[in-house]
Amino acid sequence: MKLARVNLEAESFADPRFALLERLLGLPAICGGKLGLARCAVIWSWQTEHYTPEEPCFVVPEWVIEMALEGDGAVAIAALVRARLAEETPDGLRMKGSDHERTGWLWRLRQKSAAGVEAKRQKAAGNRKADNISQPVVGPGLTRGGPEVNPLGSLLSVQGDPESLSSAGAREPDDQTPAAPPPVASATTQPAATVNRGHDLFAALAEELHDRHAAEARKLKAAIKGCENVSIGGGPLMGETRGAVLDVVSRWAAEARELGADTREHVTARMDHLVKVRSATARREKHLRWWTSGRFWRWGGIEIDLGQTVEQSKAAAEKPREGARFGQERPAPMPAVGHGPAPVVVPAAERAAAAEELAVAKRALGIVDDQPGPDEDEAEVKEAVDELKQRLAAGAGGTR
Repeated sequence: MKLARVNLEAESFADPRFALLERLLGLPAICGGKLGLARCAVIWSWQTEHYTPEEPCFVVPEWVIEMALEGDGAVAIAALVRARLAEETPDGLRMKGSDHERTGWLWRLRQKSAAGVEAKRQKAAGNRKADNISQPVVGPGLTRGGPEVNPLGSLLSVQGDPESLSSAGAREPDDQTPAAPPPVASATTQPAATVNRGHDLFAALAEELHDRHAAEARKLKAAIKGCENVSIGGGPLMGETRGAVLDVVSRWAAEARELGADTREHVTARMDHLVKVRSATARREKHLRWWTSGRFWRWGGIEIDLGQTVEQSKAAAEKPREGARFGQERPAPMPAVGHGPAPVVVPAAERAAAAEELAVAKRALGIVDDQPGPDEDEAEVKEAVDELKQRLAAGAGGTR
């Protein structure tokens, strides 16, 4: 037999009526009323479990009394009445403290919970039946356009503490009005049908793109030698991958709205172009690193690949990489000697030419001097040449 939870209030443990019930039933006096209280609690538990507004179970059948008090039905009923824990009525034995508020608290909780579950079921059914049309979303994720229905919210909205709604049976009934039925959810709290249809379209497109990516990746694995055992994702669309794919779908859908194009056709065309460009890149490099789920759906990389044609992607291998080109143009650094700057080394041919030019300049000016030897300091030679050139220029200017 199923029984409900019963909460016993503190004053019930000191109620002398339960000790009297024990004496009338012939129970040991050492129990001090605790055993009588426990057996009455079984009766209250049965009432709470089987309560309905139509049959509130205030009147308890004789077989329940016998089961709970573990004695003869007539003797147990007489003991309850004499202990003032129950009263005889034309309908039968009515337990004191029984009313709609105290005994019916569990029924009200179950009704409100069932109403919340039904509201959520109807909402999900409406979403599935909605037509697929394009609607904008907020950010990379999707919004449903209205508050979600929490099936446990009805349990949290019960007026008062549910712990205090059950009765220990020791109190006299209070004047309490039955609890009002749960309010009907307003139509304004339901999400807009158009947003639901947009959600369904985006979710369907995300699944199609995910399946297309997996199919093309499997083809490349089989076509590129050495990539048979490469892991490139796959499996159900969920977690971070789902959010990334939905983000791409929402961006392409926004492009379609700006261009006045059909959402599904535009998204499919974008995916076709992306697959062709990246397939060409994978075949060129003989690598599938850009086909893993974590990299394939990054929006920054998608923008770059959509900005080039398939022919440009194939021809990219013929051009030298930027790093290699700059490396060829940049001269290698000369090793430094000691801690100072590297010395300037003048080739022997330049040194000889400078010495000859110096000698010609000296002869033109009438300067008689020894010819510079091969070991003459290069800096002194250049300085002397420059000085002589300036003097020749000044002299030529004076003769004109």
